Amino acid sequence: MKRRAGRRPLPPHSSIELIVVAGLPPGVHNAVASEVAKLLPGNKRVESLASSPSDGALYPKGQVASLLRAVGSFAIRRRSSPRGSATVPASIVLLYVPAPDEEKLLRAFDFFAFPIALASLANWDSRGRQLRHRIDNAVEAVRDALSPQGLHKEALDHVKQRINRLSEQEPFLLPPRNFHASEMLRISDLFREVRSGRRPWTDRFAELPLKACNSEIYPRLGSEKTSHLFQDHREVLFPVAHMTAHHGPTREIETEGNEAESSEIMLTLQSLYRFGAPLPNGFHHDAVRERGEAFREFPFECSRAGETLVSGEYANIYPDDFIRVGKPHKK
Repeated sequence: MKRRAGRRPLPPHSSIELIVVAGLPPGVHNAVASEVAKLLPGNKRVESLASSPSDGALYPKGQVASLLRAVGSFAIRRRSSPRGSATVPASIVLLYVPAPDEEKLLRAFDFFAFPIALASLANWDSRGRQLRHRIDNAVEAVRDALSPQGLHKEALDHVKQRINRLSEQEPFLLPPRNFHASEMLRISDLFREVRSGRRPWTDRFAELPLKACNSEIYPRLGSEKTSHLFQDHREVLFPVAHMTAHHGPTREIETEGNEAESSEIMLTLQSLYRFGAPLPNGFHHDAVRERGEAFREFPFECSRAGETLVSGEYANIYPDDFIRVGKPHKK
């Protein structure tokens, strides 16, 4: 575990905008995909899967898994390619029609995509059909969502700037399951308040404590340095790991298999992107106690191994909540 110094840019690939479209009926989704290609200058890719023509529930489990595999097949393979050999997604944006079962879709894309609800398309016309069936309304909704002068583009740019700084004072970077905002809340709950619109994208979670640290509180700072680090309800500090402590690139995974692989695809995408903005391969936080005190069978939640009891000076916690420790103890 080493202290970070400065920003850690991604490898110098050329970039591509990845737009995911969900909730449109057959025929309409093809027209919208063509419109997206016209709206976005330069490199872009559209992943779209037609939803049921019946209004109501739009996101059955199998369809969400298929869309997730399509996104993962492109984004993960491009991010794991050799340096300079491929264009990589500079952002991942999810355009979706609100529906009673939308949470199935949104949970699958938490928190690696930037979600934009095409709210007008869930409204009903005089014939009792949702406006998502009308190509002109769908195209207009997508234009509004992707307009360079629109509020959504402003919000996405704001989020990307925050993520790209890789700051230790940036709450959007914190591990969703393992940062305890309070006894009852994880920061994942606050993230979902933002993506649902209950909080603005400019929210910086002022209720989360930043701990003023010197070398006595956080010995790895060095005698002349001070810093402010997030400290959660359990009094765990979350410094950002130095780039030299990153543990290699994200491995390429098979994305063409069955439903059981959806969780692995989702976790890999979560390790590579946060709210649509790319993260450096291997980015993580080092969870530590004050004054160098060691963890003694301290419980963390690993996204792959479940509850993991950590004994040692620190734990590496990745954006997908994977925990890396020397000798983990499990219940």
